[in-house]
Amino acid sequence: NIAAGEKHQWGKMSLSLWQQGTCVRTTIVDETTVKTDTLYMRPIFSGATDNSNIDHEIQFWIDKFGLETEEVTGTTDQQQRARELEGEDDDSQTIYFYANGTNTYDDAGN
Repeated sequence: NIAAGEKHQWGKMSLSLWQQGTCVRTTIVDETTVKTDTLYMRPIFSGATDNSNIDHEIQFWIDKFGLETEEVTGTTDQQQRARELEGEDDDSQTIYFYANGTNTYDDAGN
């Protein structure tokens, strides 16, 4: 996490290269919905000389390109979902997310 007004510096990078930074913020909307905001910061240029840094403001990138926002709503009907999975022959996995922040995994093939 990077708090407002704080900085994060990735380790030493090659000089004058284009980089990409990605920031993700996930917010719990209610007991079945989460909202994820993704910010792509690109191109970010590394410093031009050894041990140089270029500071980038997150707000600059939000103003320039905006956020990619996605809302995902889950179902509370686990019984129905379990019935849908019965008989399917695949290696998928179901993850149940609960409002209290816990989750459980259910291998479809098992």
